[in-house]
Amino acid sequence: MTLKCWVLAMEEYNRHLVEKMGQLVIQKNPQALLHALGDIEPKLMNCIIKDEYTSKRNNETFWRHHYSVVPLIKEE
Repeated sequence: MTLKCWVLAMEEYNRHLVEKMGQLVIQKNPQALLHALGDIEPKLMNCIIKDEYTSKRNNETFWRHHYSVVPLIKEE
């Protein structure tokens, strides 16, 4: 997802949030989410590199499935 698509999706999400919760709701900021993604990406890559998929409940199924959707190479 490009940055432009991310921002447009966030604007749409905020519109729905205001419709559902009202004007006083705290709207989400795309920069904050991009920052959070920047924090989690190295952790994800480290788990993939180490082949470590165990969850807090000592189960690998959930994380093996979800890490598999993270592309390790950029497709042209």
